[in-house]
Amino acid sequence: MGDLFTRSWVVDVVSADGTERVRTGSETADGADNRVLRVVFDIERDRDRKPDAGEIAIYNLRPETRQALVEEGAQYAIEAGYTGNRHVIFQGTVETGKVSNDGVDWITSAELTDGGPQQRQSRINLSFQPGVSVQEVLQRAAQEIGVGLGNLSEQIASGNLRGALASFGNGLVLSGNAADQFDKLAKSLGYNWSVKNGALQVLPADDSQAIDDFDAIVLSASTGLVGSPQPGEKGIVEARSLLNPRLEPGRVVSLQAREISGLYVIDRTRYKGDSRGNDWYAELELKPR
Repeated sequence: MGDLFTRSWVVDVVSADGTERVRTGSETADGADNRVLRVVFDIERDRDRKPDAGEIAIYNLRPETRQALVEEGAQYAIEAGYTGNRHVIFQGTVETGKVSNDGVDWITSAELTDGGPQQRQSRINLSFQPGVSVQEVLQRAAQEIGVGLGNLSEQIASGNLRGALASFGNGLVLSGNAADQFDKLAKSLGYNWSVKNGALQVLPADDSQAIDDFDAIVLSASTGLVGSPQPGEKGIVEARSLLNPRLEPGRVVSLQAREISGLYVIDRTRYKGDSRGNDWYAELELKPR
């Protein structure tokens, strides 16, 4: 993982109307052109369709920018990690927010979701001719959700889509919530999906394929593992690591601990960080590979 001592982070926020922008980060984060402010975040991500969610608080923003950054629709991008290994851990939209005062501190806090508004609000009303391919229907339905296609095109191009049908002989009509319609199609093909940083992530429900399948992340005491992994029900293992942004749901890890070792797929990640506090961790739920 490289440097495990020097934290690196950037938070980039744009108001819903695009008129206000704040970019703040650690002193080691290139391009962070605002003051170094305290930032606290708690982000939960998993492989379910339910939108990933998070909370963030930024301390002592300039008075003229605070309110605009807690209004519904403001966009947040959070990068975190350590020097040499900092990446986006969450990109989302404000659902609710507030500005509060705690002694000398003014706290701008927001609850965020990744793709939440798009999943709730997207609508589809399309008719397809007889013989239309499953791939075309799936791609059109995904486009109507209003998020990036992510790895969907890659899955289609590689022939990884499954299921008994290759085409709809009688044609097809899709009408209603676009995310619901896409969900039905994906599940019929044996796939789960979620939205990650504004784009689709489509992976087999049986874990037969993962992100960077042949590039397992080594998770050991020397690469950031904190404490001892804990076994749970149905083979699930809970582990804690220093905040490595690559530890995202769907990735394979090679867990190397005295108590437990082996290949696992990350099923759930919780990133907790406080730029001026102790928290700078990734809490993981791992499924046997």
